[in-house]
Amino acid sequence: MLNNTILFRRANNLFYHYIISLSALLVGGLIFFILFFLAYEAAPFFSDKKLELIFSSTGWFPTEGQFNFWPMLVSSFAVSLMALAISLPISLLFAIFINYYSSTFAKVILYRFLEVIAGIPSVIFGLWGLVSLIPFLQSVNLPGTSILTASLVLFIMITPTTCLLICSQFKHFPKDLMKASLSLGLSKENLLLKIVIPWSKKGIIAATILGFGRAIGETVAVLMVSGNIVQVPQSIFSPIRTMTANIALEMGYAMEFHRSSLFVCGLILCLVVAFFIGFLNTEEVKGK
Repeated sequence: MLNNTILFRRANNLFYHYIISLSALLVGGLIFFILFFLAYEAAPFFSDKKLELIFSSTGWFPTEGQFNFWPMLVSSFAVSLMALAISLPISLLFAIFINYYSSTFAKVILYRFLEVIAGIPSVIFGLWGLVSLIPFLQSVNLPGTSILTASLVLFIMITPTTCLLICSQFKHFPKDLMKASLSLGLSKENLLLKIVIPWSKKGIIAATILGFGRAIGETVAVLMVSGNIVQVPQSIFSPIRTMTANIALEMGYAMEFHRSSLFVCGLILCLVVAFFIGFLNTEEVKGK
């Protein structure tokens, strides 16, 4: 009887092992399939030796054979990094307040509020930016559609997600370590700055990666408030067009090399996010 129980447990563990391994392979295979699909669709653009046109063309005029990606790439980075630079400090401070300064009741309410905001469709944020934020900026003599407007909309979109990720990391901070630190006379502020935040570095990095990925991949909201002008931005008040917005605007009617060039945009975005994730993970490993 005992041997049968042991054999059953081993078979059960082996079954779960194979299920988990298969799930991991499927997820990894899906990522490689997406990259392969993008590369396959972008191949005609590269095979016709149009690669040099990505940075050497005078502008983005597909019907004239001009495919300068540089303005849209710079604009995508400018909007995403500006939104992330605003979002991360606020997310960190809000997460600290929720976990270490608010009451239990307030903590539940704030968590539910963040979850609701994080689940709102992006088009709603774009609509709010279009009918409220742009008129407000124009009323104070600032350009309505610009990098600033798009960054503010993205900041509101990504902050709930990044804040929830940081909160989740704070939740796993060892309570015994906190009690020991406080019992030694360490103030709560020093505890947070010198122990909790360094210990939570992994969660903060994960929030940074996810926030950047969502910001640079956002399409509809940015499309509605950015101005949709293909140019290298000269300031935060310049109207711009991001790569994702360019794909959404032109994929419906694009043909031949024009269509392939849009898949090149998607491939570049994937590689940028992959590089960003790899760089942050490398820095994390160095930090250890």
